[in-house]
Amino acid sequence: MLEFKRLKKTDRDRFDEVVKKYYYQNAESSFASLYLWSEGYDIKAAFGEHALHLSFVDLEGRKVYLAPFLYDMSESIEEAFDELRDYLHHKERTFCIKGVVSDVRKKIENDLKTEFEFFEDRDNYEYIYRSEDLMNLTGKKYSAKRNHINYFLNNYEFEYRRYDKSLKEECLDHIEGWVGNKGEVEGLDEEINVLKKTLDEYDELGIIGAVVFVDGKIEALTFGEALNKDTALIHIEKANPNIRGLYPFINREFVRNEWSEFEYINREEDMGLEGLRKAKLSYNPIYLLEKYSCSVDGDCDGI
Repeated sequence: MLEFKRLKKTDRDRFDEVVKKYYYQNAESSFASLYLWSEGYDIKAAFGEHALHLSFVDLEGRKVYLAPFLYDMSESIEEAFDELRDYLHHKERTFCIKGVVSDVRKKIENDLKTEFEFFEDRDNYEYIYRSEDLMNLTGKKYSAKRNHINYFLNNYEFEYRRYDKSLKEECLDHIEGWVGNKGEVEGLDEEINVLKKTLDEYDELGIIGAVVFVDGKIEALTFGEALNKDTALIHIEKANPNIRGLYPFINREFVRNEWSEFEYINREEDMGLEGLRKAKLSYNPIYLLEKYSCSVDGDCDGI
């Protein structure tokens, strides 16, 4: 029987041993991302006989299970599903998994002999960009971004700097103001907690960060990591929204300075938030990483 336990830092090596063997481009394949949000979403892991299984509690308070990460992709996914099914039936829960990316969907379709159904999960599609586009912002479609950056360059004294823990306290002084200015109160406390956790445990999570000083004060920060051989994942990007051009500036400079050797940048999902969706689309992703919910032997109850 599977045993789910809260994800801990000590799970990182074992997690990476499973996940890094194969090419994943979704944020759920990042240990740092899962660990940083583990308290807010009660993220738990179970290392089964055939796969790594992950669970979390969604915004509606429902226990949700992610698509399994197989130890051996040449095996049928049915065996991993069987061990999850046994656990769920024991707990009297419906067999429904989320975070099914297209490659995993194909494997389910090829391997399973039982009935299954897929549901699009548009709010959790992830935005994939070509790093070259974010670094250069060339062409008419990026003219507004260039105009905002030029305004920033011409009107402020600034410095871009790689983050280190000596900057932690100054960053903490500004976090609540930045996040609060987003105008989205749902999940605000948890977002602030994640930012603080990132600063506290930065050196242990294998991530890279940067800050921008404006007129001698930190006014923006961002953090990301190498997700696989050609994709970098941006976990966090926060800035003072009252400084015109600061957001597109740190977006561009972070890729230029830290991720230029990577072909793709994953900027995660929009969670169905209209403003966030508009902002992510404005950077012209080359594609959206599709995700599905999958129901097996039951009903997904709308999730």
